[in-house]
Amino acid sequence: MKSIGRSGSSSEYAVFNANCSTHRGVFYDRDLFNGRCYRLEEPCGFYSRIGRDGGMARRRILAALFASLLNECEARISKGQEGVAS
Repeated sequence: MKSIGRSGSSSEYAVFNANCSTHRGVFYDRDLFNGRCYRLEEPCGFYSRIGRDGGMARRRILAALFASLLNECEARISKGQEGVAS
């Protein structure tokens, strides 16, 4: 996992692997089996099964958006690591 955040926090930008990342505190995921991309968020209904089980709702997003967010995370992390190294 590679990450960078505010004041040492890893919640702003993180790349767990090529299929899962955090961009500005929001989790994004790509399904390995079908290739679809999702934004993970709190379920909106209290009575939903996912909400009762403590899970996250998956909202489908475009693959191009997922790729651009992943690239931005990688760029910000590498830029932050260069700043720490110098």
